[in-house]
Amino acid sequence: MQIFKIDDDDQSQFAELPEIAMDLNFGRSGSNYYLVVSCRMAVLLNAETFTEPEDTFFLPDVNQRFSPEARRRDFMEWFNDLPSLGNVTTATPLQAWVPFMGAIGPVTPIGALPSPLLPRHLFTVTCHSKPRLWPTR
Repeated sequence: MQIFKIDDDDQSQFAELPEIAMDLNFGRSGSNYYLVVSCRMAVLLNAETFTEPEDTFFLPDVNQRFSPEARRRDFMEWFNDLPSLGNVTTATPLQAWVPFMGAIGPVTPIGALPSPLLPRHLFTVTCHSKPRLWPTR
């Protein structure tokens, strides 16, 4: 998972957009699409996005501090060390759909859908030419 810090100049455009989900938007930089979190971070959408976690922050540290101030300080240290992503623009869900589905595809495989047709022995046409569902056996 590749996470980037969005430059301050580019953050305001995401604050003005309707969200695709709570505090999430799509962004684009060059030919890459990103999931934008809180207008400040961008997660690169590709086949490796959700296969392995971004380990520099999410793995517990043996010296982890648990006070609110310490957690806030740890987060800000992690956040400030993220590589910067400049020239990011907004993207619509339609534009980012293929990269987004490619990113979540390995995590959520979709199997074949069942046939929408009913078995023939369950369907009978009765009087007044109204179709009714009725077992014929």
